[in-house]
Formats: sequence, C-alpha cells, structure tokens
Amino acid sequence: MAYNVGQPHPLTHPERLRPGQLTVGVSAAEYAARRRCLAASLPPGTLLVLPAAATIYMAGVIPYPYRQDPDFLYLTGLNQHAVAVMQCPGPASPHTP
Repeated sequence: MAYNVGQPHPLTHPERLRPGQLTVGVSAAEYAARRRCLAASLPPGTLLVLPAAATIYMAGVIPYPYRQDPDFLYLTGLNQHAVAVMQCPGPASPHTP
C-alpha cells in the first residue's frame, strides 16, 4: 500500500512516529489544542491568516532547502509550503489563562 504524503507519517515512518503524531513526540491533538488556545485569545470579529514560509530561490529555479516558519510549525506541525492557516475567534479554552 503506497501513501503519498508530503512529510513523514506514522504509516510511512513507523520507526519515527507513533500513531496520532504529526511530528516526533507531538500529537495531532496537541497541535489542535494550540490552535484552539490561539482562537480563544483573538478579539471578536477578527480573522488571523498565518501563511507558511515562502520558498526562497538561490538562482532561477534552484531553491534553498525549505525551512518552515516557526510560528506556523508550532501551530500546525506541517512542513509544507504554499499553505496557510485561517483562524477565527473561538470559545474560551480551559487552558487559557
């Protein structure tokens, strides 16, 4: 069975990731909780758009090795370019101070 994913996945890299993890040691649920916490802190009527880091080129069509924006990576666990997170205010989280 072939899986076409853009970054390591528990099914393609079982030696690195456990089921439910998006990155080593961090579960998909943890990333979702981070986004919920962010949403709870947004003022009503706002929309946050957080883009992934842009691909930077050395010359012409030769890209530098891709490095994801740290804020985007912290909130999503995704190491893919050409994507963005759009977040609206959400209900208060029990983890919000």
